[in-house]
Amino acid sequence: MQYTVEMRDDQCSHTVEIEADSHSHADTLAREACQEWAEEGDWGDDGAEVIVCYTVSVEMPEIAEDDDEQEDIGAADLVTSEGTVCVEIKPDHDALIKAAGGDHDCDHDWTSEGEGGCTENPGVWSTGGTSLVFHTHCRTCGLKRVERSTGSQRNPGEHDTVEYTQPDSWCAECQHEECECPSNYTLVSTEGGYAVRRENGDLAEFVDSDEADEAKKLLDSGSKIEDDYEWTEE
Repeated sequence: MQYTVEMRDDQCSHTVEIEADSHSHADTLAREACQEWAEEGDWGDDGAEVIVCYTVSVEMPEIAEDDDEQEDIGAADLVTSEGTVCVEIKPDHDALIKAAGGDHDCDHDWTSEGEGGCTENPGVWSTGGTSLVFHTHCRTCGLKRVERSTGSQRNPGEHDTVEYTQPDSWCAECQHEECECPSNYTLVSTEGGYAVRRENGDLAEFVDSDEADEAKKLLDSGSKIEDDYEWTEE
């Protein structure tokens, strides 16, 4: 039997014809059609929650009866079911990463270490009700990701979101935006004594004479400056 499915959201409507064995079968196919129709729409890279209302109807003949015979006087649409389908449109992660300046070809190794929060569940915060925020970053390229989950107590139209940001620099070895690896420091003499110069040329930390002498010996011998030196800010 042929059924007509009328679908509509906040922006437009669409009608399709389906073949089904029964009213219940037609309702199942109608919900699937709503899902497919919503997913074909252009909802942007951020994703969306789309509510589609639908009505299923079938054309039924109208029969007029008199004392002697029955007469087919036309047809009328019989509504067999109606309802709503909530469709979750997933974000386009590749597009969002590219827009943030990240490498979408990176095989991202996500971690929440160093993202704050409690020790048992780092990088996770509750924002009220059932909503949560998850902070992670990629160990390889430093790309930062913030995921917001609305949970079950969401308002109409609310949906889960994700945001990416790419730091200007990243050291995969020390897992820091400003590289703190000992091999990336050089001890230099300044008017104020000694300072440590980063690879990018910045004079960032000053050291006292005792530490400078020890560090110079290590540098002269080809060794790296160890992490346990306590540098003081300029």
